[in-house]
Amino acid sequence: MTSSALVAGKLRWRDAVAADLELCLERQPDAWGDEIVGRARALDVWKDLLRSRSLISGVIETISPGGAPRILGFGSSVFVTPEFVDLEILNPRPGINSRIIAGVEAGKSVVLGQRDIARGNGGNGLDAIFLSSVWWNTSNAVEFSEMMMASAGSCVEAHAGYRIRSVMVELSGEQTRALGAGIAGFDVIKEFRDVDRALLRQRKEDAAGVSTNVSNLLFQYREPRLHLRNPDQRILIGALRGTTDQELSIEFGVSVPAVKKRWRSIFVNVEDRMPELFGSYIAAADGKRGLQRRHLVLSYMREHPEELRPFARSRPA
Repeated sequence: MTSSALVAGKLRWRDAVAADLELCLERQPDAWGDEIVGRARALDVWKDLLRSRSLISGVIETISPGGAPRILGFGSSVFVTPEFVDLEILNPRPGINSRIIAGVEAGKSVVLGQRDIARGNGGNGLDAIFLSSVWWNTSNAVEFSEMMMASAGSCVEAHAGYRIRSVMVELSGEQTRALGAGIAGFDVIKEFRDVDRALLRQRKEDAAGVSTNVSNLLFQYREPRLHLRNPDQRILIGALRGTTDQELSIEFGVSVPAVKKRWRSIFVNVEDRMPELFGSYIAAADGKRGLQRRHLVLSYMREHPEELRPFARSRPA
């Protein structure tokens, strides 16, 4: 996931950082997943998932000129094993977050790491669980509308480039009562009326007939053409955030020449696999070619997030 300034009115979204987690989870207590392991250990698990890049997570905040941003919403998800999804559907119970958190804490995690995510992207696809969703009280109806617009856009952007085949979410409180006839494209697996919760699922094949942009875009997928290595992806993700080579060198603990060498590796890869991307700049002066090629590569990456996701072609059985 790359940080983004996707603005709706005076709101923006960005990647969540570890310091956001406790505040955000306090605002969404049903998302904690602390029923089994307790709050302190649950928070450690959330931080570990974020650190390992297994957690896709972002916050929506106000843009206040001259003042500190105010967080309005928090969304997060993980990819899990298909066996876990099958079991949850076969035996639906409230507290799906708590079972995920407890499994991680006990060393029996159902959350996929980067290697398994790569295999899913290169194979049969991925199953996502939304651990938290943007549904906070806002100061007025206009701010709420803007927040919901920003949350939809940020959700799509955060998950773009993954081969998603299904998503699940456990709603609670006002979210559950707002279900009415259901949410477009989602099947209600079970309502747990005694605890005011409900488990919902949407599959790729079900989303095809839904008119909402979020449902349609969430399941779109294109295979990457460049097959970038992880160090190259990290450089590009940082550059898309506006990070300079000097800042990247500090972030990754390498020299600036090493960062520039990584850029040259990226250019060679592009020239080998997508020579048409640089075609119009072959005749440019040597001193400008590097910047021009960076501009072209980054423009391409913004339109092709699949290039920045883990990917590994599945081996035949």
